[in-house]
Amino acid sequence: MAGLGRITANVFQAANDNTLALASLKFDFSLMKVEAPIEFSGLGAALSTRRRTDAEDGPHHKIARRLAALFEQLIPSTPKLITAYGLRSTEIIQTPGVNPKGSPKHGPFETYVGADGTAMWAAATSGVPALGVYFLACLLARAWDATEAISIWVELVNKRRDEIEDGWKMNHAVSESSRMSVYQDISREDLARWDASARAWLRSADEVKAKEQTQLMLIIKNIQVPFNGGESTYSKVIEAWQQAMSALEQLLCGRPQEISNRSTLLAFSAWHLYPNLVVLGSETKNVQFSDHIMHPRGAATIAKEPRFKKAAQGSSWSLALSHLRYYGDPVTVESHTDFSRVTIQQLHIIALGSLFNAWDIEQRDVLSVAQWFASLWDFLCQGASERLVLDRLAWLRYLAQAAKELLRQGVGRESEASQLFYYGQRRAKQFLGVSKTPLEPFFGLANESILAGLSEKDEEERVVAYLRKVTKMNRLRSSEAYIVSDWKICAANSTAMACELMTAIPHTCASRKRDIDGNVLSEAAHARWIYIDNMHGSGIQHDHVLDSILRRRLEQLAARGERGLMISNVPYQVHQNEWTWDDPPFLLDYPMHSQLDLQGSNEIDSYRCPSISNSSDSCRCFDCDHRSIDRAEQPCKFLQLLTIGRYKLFVNEASKYKHSRYKKAIRIMKKDYLHPTLSIERLSKLSIEADVVSSYLQFLLCPAMDQKSSQSTWEGGNNGQGNSEERDEGSDSSDSEAVTDQSGLHAADQRRRSSTWRASAEDFNYRRELASIFGYSPKRSWAFHALVSATQVYQQLEGATVSLKIVKAPLSEASWLTRRMIKAGDMGQSKAQWFPSSVPQPFRRSNMLGCIAHFESGTLSLLPTNFEKTLAIASGNSLFVIGALVSDPFDMNAEDVVKRIIGNIGRTGICMLESPIEPRIRPFGDQYNIVTHAAYDGKREDNFKGTSLHLSFTDWILPLEVKGAELRTIDQEAYVVESVISVLDSGKWVADLDILSTDFQKLHRLEMPAQCPGHPNGLSDYDYTSLDTWEEFLDGPTNVGFFRAHGNWAARLAAVSILSQQQQGHSIGLLGPGKMCLECFNTTYEHGWGLRKHESRLPAFCID
Repeated sequence: MAGLGRITANVFQAANDNTLALASLKFDFSLMKVEAPIEFSGLGAALSTRRRTDAEDGPHHKIARRLAALFEQLIPSTPKLITAYGLRSTEIIQTPGVNPKGSPKHGPFETYVGADGTAMWAAATSGVPALGVYFLACLLARAWDATEAISIWVELVNKRRDEIEDGWKMNHAVSESSRMSVYQDISREDLARWDASARAWLRSADEVKAKEQTQLMLIIKNIQVPFNGGESTYSKVIEAWQQAMSALEQLLCGRPQEISNRSTLLAFSAWHLYPNLVVLGSETKNVQFSDHIMHPRGAATIAKEPRFKKAAQGSSWSLALSHLRYYGDPVTVESHTDFSRVTIQQLHIIALGSLFNAWDIEQRDVLSVAQWFASLWDFLCQGASERLVLDRLAWLRYLAQAAKELLRQGVGRESEASQLFYYGQRRAKQFLGVSKTPLEPFFGLANESILAGLSEKDEEERVVAYLRKVTKMNRLRSSEAYIVSDWKICAANSTAMACELMTAIPHTCASRKRDIDGNVLSEAAHARWIYIDNMHGSGIQHDHVLDSILRRRLEQLAARGERGLMISNVPYQVHQNEWTWDDPPFLLDYPMHSQLDLQGSNEIDSYRCPSISNSSDSCRCFDCDHRSIDRAEQPCKFLQLLTIGRYKLFVNEASKYKHSRYKKAIRIMKKDYLHPTLSIERLSKLSIEADVVSSYLQFLLCPAMDQKSSQSTWEGGNNGQGNSEERDEGSDSSDSEAVTDQSGLHAADQRRRSSTWRASAEDFNYRRELASIFGYSPKRSWAFHALVSATQVYQQLEGATVSLKIVKAPLSEASWLTRRMIKAGDMGQSKAQWFPSSVPQPFRRSNMLGCIAHFESGTLSLLPTNFEKTLAIASGNSLFVIGALVSDPFDMNAEDVVKRIIGNIGRTGICMLESPIEPRIRPFGDQYNIVTHAAYDGKREDNFKGTSLHLSFTDWILPLEVKGAELRTIDQEAYVVESVISVLDSGKWVADLDILSTDFQKLHRLEMPAQCPGHPNGLSDYDYTSLDTWEEFLDGPTNVGFFRAHGNWAARLAAVSILSQQQQGHSIGLLGPGKMCLECFNTTYEHGWGLRKHESRLPAFCID
């Protein structure tokens, strides 16, 4: 029996030992904390209380300890690296502006303000192995987007667990902590939080080390060092991490290293340690970073080209991720090399490079074209009649400023502006739109034909001047081409259609002058043939008003030195692409010329006027009377070549132009342009006004411009539809429809404007027509205006940067860009005074937040409707908060303003904060003695000093599927988080707020009149109640109550929001910071119906 007892005791002892062993394996050692290395003490001291508590006792500390235990045996010993990184981190966080302290002015975000060093401090207080794992977190955050980095973490954790289990089973040396770590819970949410903190720290550190980062990135982008590693994702990442840590340890010890793995270069950037570099190539370069933390003898040698051809294929990090999506095979992804971020001003330089690429500017001409931009803007600034003219050209101002910065820094390889510019040329080809052919450079201002049109002082003659220059530059003869336009003339008793045909090339004929030898001098003369067809009325011959219009028109032509002739017939086919003139002027009778005296074919006017051969004859080449020039009627066929608005250019079918008109039509549009320097000189030489150039440029890039009435059309199978490659698909109206729409006059103005020929053309702006010749496609126009809009948003976000990924897709396709954002234009007394506007309308809050989300991520494009209820966006190290949430409600403009706060809420991607649907408000208490409702004594006090706003989150999350994001990934790139903004009174909950339920524009703001006549005490004889506690406010009085929180914007905002949530927004009266006189306030309100003697006319709740 004794033996049986001993056996039983042994059995129970073994069972207890097994239980204890199992318990020890599952013991949560993540609660343990160690003292951080002394080099990190500055970091810990700089963190906010909330972040430090989270790092030492919260979720970040737990994940740091668990990851450290899991990967402890894989981490190389790097004491120098730990020391150096601690010093660098302390240096960064102590840099002014990087780590602002939270204060009451930040409202509910006070505890989230500042640089996020939470994960780093958690690692520092979890032991040296945890710091090694944090290095890996920074490495992955630098190379991959959040969704990919989190998936890599999940892969690493799972594979490492399997590796430990397999090692244990095969009797390999496995530490107790590693063995226990297998049983610790490491959730995907924990890994996402760990990655988000590291990612936010990188953003803050990059801002401090911007110069070094830029210099390092210029080197990395120009070398072909590969990523080395094993076959699996796990082995590739682990080997890259280990090699990077070991290499930096050796460099810090003063031992030069040859860098053969690109991950080491990535580590320099991710850990913000910059050794001196020796770059080998055709010319060896020594790059001196002079980093005081690095050892001076620890230089890294890099081969610009890999030693083996096979290695050249590894310049990007390619991994197969099996945990990226819920379903499917592993997804192969590549790391991005464009992890840099730029300011909005630097983005302008990239946009300039993109535009130069679209213009097909050669490298040798970059500086001269940049100088052209700068000179053009200076020309416009010096000659503009008013500032508004320049405000409409904001896009040009930004490009000109970018050009000036490029000129200042030069185009050398060491120039940051040069690198940004050439990056734009190479990588941002689609940023400002896409076209199949190069754009007309210099916005057409280096085209001599456009300059000729702009130099014409007579507004309605600009297109004529352009077409005449076109025909001259293409060496057409006076007998080969002419121009036709038609007008609708409205007079007192008649409506008529006038058709005006005009020479395109001046005709050389004898003049009335002679030289000193008595020889007749020749002159170049233009002529116009006018035909008026009475459409409605008693007949043109009986209408003295129309006669007067015609007479004045002939006088205008004579003043211009042109001959005006009336003709009796023009066929209706003149409006078609082809038509036959039965009795053309002798000048245009091209077949007849072959039988007469012709000069050399190289002359512009090969037809020799008889008046030159015989001085006794006067020139009658413009005459259509066949009998007067003794010739038979000779019909001529004409082909339409070019249409601009109501103007058409025709050529004679019998001319040599017939078989090559399409080829020459393209030449006309794409003809060689002037050198940039000459084009600016020509603007001054031709005395072209700055306002004319300005309005031309406005029309050139006007997304709101009516495409139906402003298009140039080449004849040739498109039936007047315009260039399909450069026009919006919706532009399908014919030119004749456009003329009809634009030329109609309002009946009320007919009598007033019927006295001149020119009056009938007032509804047309010919700078608009010239702009339509080289008009950029609507998508390009939208891209330019989107850049202007984004710039105006980011100019109010101090310190904000944008992702370089933004330049890889057309900006015109951004979902936040809506037509209502662009002002259609400024309308004067007539349509001829209509000017488009480059100044976007004031941004709606939803568009602004959509813009920020797009530029912050570089890829995610969300519709404005997604942001209607958004309070803030959290991304990286930034909180983009609507102004109303951190401003006094008296500020009317706060609702449509977004402010940037340095900080984050510990979440990845684009996180959009929204209030609950029905926020709660504290119900009334049962105590009768806590509400006093004392009479108001007129004193302006703050009795709500204990009131504060606080932010918390529920578990409700709504992922958003957006354009530009990976489809059906486990971790979403953009999502909505239900966020609760609570009002606490000395720590006691009062209510949860829905700030957006308040219509801040309609709030009654009580302001003093310009002059107060003076009242004894300003209280008058009305009854008022003081509201000095939240109980008194929530259980409101029966008369007018004064909520006394003078100067306390948070309490005032809370009171306004609570009343709005209770549908009492109409009962709010907001007092401003200025003087107060209740008697004056009362006079501004009409006496209400049914009010008793002592009842005030003020709103029920006056918020002071």
